[in-house]
Amino acid sequence: MNKRPPGLVFIACTYLPQRQGKPLQATYRVPGRLAEGVERSLAHAVGMPGLKRACCQWETQRHTFHAKDGREYDITMVSDETVVGARRHWPDISIFEVVVETFTEEI
Repeated sequence: MNKRPPGLVFIACTYLPQRQGKPLQATYRVPGRLAEGVERSLAHAVGMPGLKRACCQWETQRHTFHAKDGREYDITMVSDETVVGARRHWPDISIFEVVVETFTEEI
């Protein structure tokens, strides 16, 4: 994307050669008070679906998008475990995590 939404902080990029496709996985975090803006930015930029409450967290379905570099990427966003059941209380959730993954070999 070449454009990180405000509040989204890069944590690490990990190479996972033991997994099928040998993915590279970039992990980002955002505090709950900024999560709605990041969700909105990613929906606009790459079509990521909105987060939904499931069990004990907020999460998206895995979404695949093609970047300008021609590569295919998967993106997900998920909250910490929480009892928060309404979006208006997302600021009470300490951390949301965004994971972006791409494969380094054909599968």
